[in-house]
Amino acid sequence: MKQTPCNEIAGIILAAGEGKRIGRTKALLKVDKVSFLEKIATCLKAVGCKPILVVGGSDANLVKKEAKRLGIGFAHNASWEDGQFSSLKIGLANLKMDVCGAIVALVDHPFVAKETYENLKKAFQQFPQRIVMPVYEHRRGHPIVIPRAVIRESVEAVANITLKDIISRHEKMIIMHRCADPAVLQDIDTMDDLQRARQQ
Repeated sequence: MKQTPCNEIAGIILAAGEGKRIGRTKALLKVDKVSFLEKIATCLKAVGCKPILVVGGSDANLVKKEAKRLGIGFAHNASWEDGQFSSLKIGLANLKMDVCGAIVALVDHPFVAKETYENLKKAFQQFPQRIVMPVYEHRRGHPIVIPRAVIRESVEAVANITLKDIISRHEKMIIMHRCADPAVLQDIDTMDDLQRARQQ
């Protein structure tokens, strides 16, 4: 049976946290005058993700304003303090078109290369029923690509579980995509983290 081509892949950027340890909302932090949100959105646009939307919570109005400037969608998570999965559920539920998958990016991983996004998307298009995760030096990172079935399962999931819980149910579905991009592991939580990442 011929496999239906997977053309429409959404991009979801999770950016609802308050950035307590770094002192401000991470989506609005800048590197070389470019916000974290813009760096990620630019990569998602470059690889053809559609639609692209960011989920904001803390400082929602400022994140929404930046999203509008960038020409991407925005979804508000009023319960952002409930954690990252609550934002993911809202983002996925707000997808307005029938997509075959979604690249889920974390706003605190802004240094991931465009080529990494491209390679993850290509791997997913080859196996659109699978979960694709980047692996650098034997460690799983972000962003990840989830198929339609996992999108649906996430939206319908009860509030007290996480994406990690859902993925753990589907370990046999995971494609570990080895990459040479250390940024898939670079979680920018503090100004020291940011300084180290900029030096690499």
